[in-house]
Amino acid sequence: MKAIYKGMCPNCEDKISDERLYKKHPCEICLEDEIHSDIYFDLITGIREGLRVKNTIKHWEELYSLEKKLIEAEELFKNATGFTFWSAQKTWVKRLVRGKSFSIIAPTGMGKSVFGAFMSIYYAKHGKKS
Repeated sequence: MKAIYKGMCPNCEDKISDERLYKKHPCEICLEDEIHSDIYFDLITGIREGLRVKNTIKHWEELYSLEKKLIEAEELFKNATGFTFWSAQKTWVKRLVRGKSFSIIAPTGMGKSVFGAFMSIYYAKHGKKS
């Protein structure tokens, strides 16, 4: 361990070691056990279940919900276009799902127009206005 970060645990917002952050885990107070998975969503799902069993789940539920909505949106995008999101598009989806207002400034060919059209469909599917 090289560093302890105050207020950086993604679950309880208490102190956490650099090793736990590197492993994408909450602090040891929230969850002692380490969960292993090569698939990120499976990892956060496993950690979520561990936190539930220990009854220490706090902000992790928000992280889980955000990733679940991203996967749902990406599946719909793949069905509509035949492609998965680019990294930038994943960031844009996360911002919109959180209800953040932002502008997209990116070079030609980055998928801004396709993304905008897709999100209109996504919002319509969920009964929201775009």
